[in-house]
Amino acid sequence: MNTEQRIEKFNKENAPFYLVDHGKEYSLCLLLGGTPTAAAKYGQYAFDHYAEVAGKPIEENGWLTYGDGYDWECVFKKAYENDPAFRKVYFDCESSGFFCISEDLSALESFGKSFKDLCENHDEFIKLVESAMLESDAEKEEALQGIRTVREMIEVHPNSSFDMVTPMGYVVINAEQASDLLKGKPVSGFLGFGDPPHVIEAEDLLPLPVESLALESSEGSDRYHALIGMPLTVEEQEPTMSM
Repeated sequence: MNTEQRIEKFNKENAPFYLVDHGKEYSLCLLLGGTPTAAAKYGQYAFDHYAEVAGKPIEENGWLTYGDGYDWECVFKKAYENDPAFRKVYFDCESSGFFCISEDLSALESFGKSFKDLCENHDEFIKLVESAMLESDAEKEEALQGIRTVREMIEVHPNSSFDMVTPMGYVVINAEQASDLLKGKPVSGFLGFGDPPHVIEAEDLLPLPVESLALESSEGSDRYHALIGMPLTVEEQEPTMSM
């Protein structure tokens, strides 16, 4: 079989995972959403189970607590952390999708088939997700130390790019756009995969609380994935001091 036939065969047999030929590289993909209605339901049961185990809501402010592309990346890495072939892949995930990339098509075919089998083994996948998310949550807690708002997050991590899930939608900005945001310039947001962008004003985004923060890439410049919460109340912004 030629490359096109191999990819067509894989995609037919392993949906919703699918392969894409980019010329010199290939990607193993799984499209997701961030809301209970938009999310691909595939495998979501395990992330919802972990949310309950962790004592967190399955969804909050219209967004799923767990199960975005970065969470799937953590789970995939945990599953194959001891596999020598894992060195052949890298990731370019987003909140709305899982994307694993390699020059080796055979490696992606093998990973994709075995990962799909693992995802469909209910009990084993729940265990894997729980193990991966526990480690991820611990790393996010450490990264979040001392940071309360979007403004503080950008100030603490200058020259970084950010992928944020906010109450106003997804926001993806590079270091220059982050710097401009601090200066009062608006950014673009979108509600889901394929949705048109809309304007989010700096004064509305900068004061919002950062609920979790994770370093997703350190190649060249750092990229952070952040979960942003609803506006702080006056009491939350200025804790009262006891006499």
